[in-house]
Amino acid sequence: MRTLLLGFGLLVAAGCGPTEPSVYPVSGTVKLGGGQSPAGCVVEFSSQAEATKGLNARGEVGADGAFTLKTVISGKEKAGAVAGPHKVVVVPPAASSTPGAPVPPAIPVRYADYAKSGLTAEVKPDGANAVELKLDAK
Repeated sequence: MRTLLLGFGLLVAAGCGPTEPSVYPVSGTVKLGGGQSPAGCVVEFSSQAEATKGLNARGEVGADGAFTLKTVISGKEKAGAVAGPHKVVVVPPAASSTPGAPVPPAIPVRYADYAKSGLTAEVKPDGANAVELKLDAK
């Protein structure tokens, strides 16, 4: 009987691995000074919480300035971001080599650098996480 219980205990323990962090829905808008939407840019949140530090969530900005974040955890894309404080950047799209392609709006370089952007957000596990990012054009 002891051997059976020990064997069962080992099977249960072997099946228990680290748990993946939970993610929570996050959406929002980005506006440049003057109300222009930086379509094609990517908004990225980097978790600053100790347990998930550096875990990033990303979302592309649409023509209306709206974005929805997604996080890749263990190779799987999940809608949302982990809870806690985040540093935020807005990264412009790569320049297109296609003639006549729309030119994305100019975003100051500082917004693509976590150390200089000055943008932060708090993701809460309850309620709506609606984020409004207002960027200076200079």
